[in-house]
Amino acid sequence: MFAKRWTTFKCFILNSDNLRILDSRSGIKALALENAAKGITVNAVCPGYIATDLIAGVADDMMARIVSGIPVGRIGEPDEIARCVLFLVADEAGFITGSTLSVNGGAYMI
Repeated sequence: MFAKRWTTFKCFILNSDNLRILDSRSGIKALALENAAKGITVNAVCPGYIATDLIAGVADDMMARIVSGIPVGRIGEPDEIARCVLFLVADEAGFITGSTLSVNGGAYMI
């Protein structure tokens, strides 16, 4: 059976947007429940700091502080996020729904 996969990206940063993040997580779970019987899975990928243009201009001293707070000791690569998305959209992930996959080098372990 072919199943559709929806993947949502959301970044967890501790700031005043926490309420919006919590609301989006509830939305993911609601969509997952609503669509599971139709063979549609709904999951979220939450990347940490990734080597993209978004952080390219960060000063070296600030980047050193950021990296020191990441347990694996480095910034993530875009292909690491892509592999997570590819996993979630694969048929082999058809039993995973309503989940949030944190891909942040251990930076936001809660």
